Amino acid sequence: ESHAQQPARSALLAAAMAQTTRTRHISPLPDEADDPQGLFSRDPTTLSAEELKQLKKRKRLIKNRESAQLSRQRKRIRLETLQAEVLNLEGENKGLHARVDQLLEENAALKRKLAAFAAA
Repeated sequence: ESHAQQPARSALLAAAMAQTTRTRHISPLPDEADDPQGLFSRDPTTLSAEELKQLKKRKRLIKNRESAQLSRQRKRIRLETLQAEVLNLEGENKGLHARVDQLLEENAALKRKLAAFAAA
């Protein structure tokens, strides 16, 4: 990969990283959409068997939604961490390539001096 392609890829990674920081928040508390029948606000001892079944299902769905949100958040954080590491390693790689180029140039100059010294 050429040195010219590295900044373009770094810019793409930075843009992707910025986009992943946008989040949607899901409230852990049930709202009207989670509890259209008001089962959460009622005393569980007053609920019928069917209503208890629905309440358990709603609670399970909410818990699953929260778990999925946490999983997505952990994944996003891991991705951001890896992207930052990629950017860091690309910068380090660029510096090492520059150092190699410098050493190759220095080596060539020393070889020219040695050849001139041997010819004299």
